Amino acid sequence: MANLENTNEWKIVGTLIGVEQKCGISKRNGHNWVSITAIVKSILNDVENKFKVRFFTTDTKANGEKNKRYDQYLNLERDFKGHKVERTGSIAENRFMGRDGQRHTSNQLNGKFRNVASDSTADAATFSIGGFLVATPAEKRNKDNELYGYRVEIGQSNYKGDNRQDIVLDIDPKDTIVLNGINNYKIGDTIIMNGRRSSIEKTNTVEDKVAFGEPIVRTFTSHFNNYFITGGKAPITSEEDGRYSSETIHALIAAYKASKALFQQEHSGEKTSEDETVAESKAPARPVSTQSSLI
Repeated sequence: MANLENTNEWKIVGTLIGVEQKCGISKRNGHNWVSITAIVKSILNDVENKFKVRFFTTDTKANGEKNKRYDQYLNLERDFKGHKVERTGSIAENRFMGRDGQRHTSNQLNGKFRNVASDSTADAATFSIGGFLVATPAEKRNKDNELYGYRVEIGQSNYKGDNRQDIVLDIDPKDTIVLNGINNYKIGDTIIMNGRRSSIEKTNTVEDKVAFGEPIVRTFTSHFNNYFITGGKAPITSEEDGRYSSETIHALIAAYKASKALFQQEHSGEKTSEDETVAESKAPARPVSTQSSLI
């Protein structure tokens, strides 16, 4: 089988302002592990963004050698907090059980490397993603039915080729060039798109009227995490260049449906937030059925 289009990379330049660290010992092999969530602040177009990047490693490599990254991650806060850094990595689908008891997904930034950046390096947050188009742009509206964006889903094969992950991207409703360009794609087209990241916190204060005395003041903090598409290439038409064939797409859809049902079954009754995620279930070794549509 030809190599499938799996472009998946992001880059963030900003200041490391926080590190959340968890450590443990693997029950499977007894190796020490460390899980890191690094918080990087980037000023983009005069707006403060805070990005969460996840890192994970063990103290021992698969070949038994000592893993140098383990000590580096343990000392990440000591060595880099307050410094400008450049982070790179990939976007992963994060599955979790919502408070409604249903399976939900979100994008997660998985880090690969850590580099110190010079103070003169401009803050940045960009990504490039490739795969096949799962669904055409869907409107996103608020509770007042006001349009505030469009949602686009891109499917990617995993490394084994026996399952897929979905990455959700955004279109700014004012960016008609991008919207028109993506509307020219067809479901199942193999495509590559570039974009910019945004992760903004907004605080709103509401005063409740009272019969007498001081009003009741309530404060709400909202988080807006977006992957705005800024451009895209023409569809890949050759399987030698990485195009997903219809047979491959149907097989990936079947495997994805099976793993989705298994995840729902195994975690039924659990309720977590997006930041308290349940571990992903393993995909079946091969597709179990086929279907004729991506919708």
